[in-house]
Amino acid sequence: MKGARRSGVLEEAGTTYLSYLKVVHTHLMEQEKAIRGLISLMEESGAVHVYGFGRSGAAALSFAIRPRHFCEYYPPAWWIGDQVRMPIRRDDLLVLFSKSGLRPEITAAAGNAVDAGARIAVITANREFNPGGTAACTIHLPLCESPFIYGGGDFELAAYFFQEILVSMVGVEKGIAKDDVDKYHV
Repeated sequence: MKGARRSGVLEEAGTTYLSYLKVVHTHLMEQEKAIRGLISLMEESGAVHVYGFGRSGAAALSFAIRPRHFCEYYPPAWWIGDQVRMPIRRDDLLVLFSKSGLRPEITAAAGNAVDAGARIAVITANREFNPGGTAACTIHLPLCESPFIYGGGDFELAAYFFQEILVSMVGVEKGIAKDDVDKYHV
């Protein structure tokens, strides 16, 4: 019967997502060197610019806010989609979030960064995505093969999970007090 509810979908979907996050965690553990590389790139850059499009963009926007919480410890962070922001400059870092890497908006942002002499970090599910062969750092997020995943929700969830782990690494390893970060929450 079309439109009929299946019994147990809530539990099954939740269990599927929990299992998926364990897979994401395993993949991130295998990329610890790349994650530490991203942290170093952020620390060394003049500014951090972040961009993504669609649901990847929603996760990217959330990530753009996170370095601002550490503003006493990191360079300024900007969201490419804002009208009021600094331009990308030499020695800045552009962090791109894109499940596929195929959107022309992503390619255009990467091109602007390359033209300015900035470095690029990529958070993606596409192992082939390396804009113009210029990515200084790539973090691959696995996708979930499940009937419960609609509209790219797996990549978005993995991107949020990744950034929470990254923020925890930065805070704990640098000994940053939570109060220092909380005062910059918006």
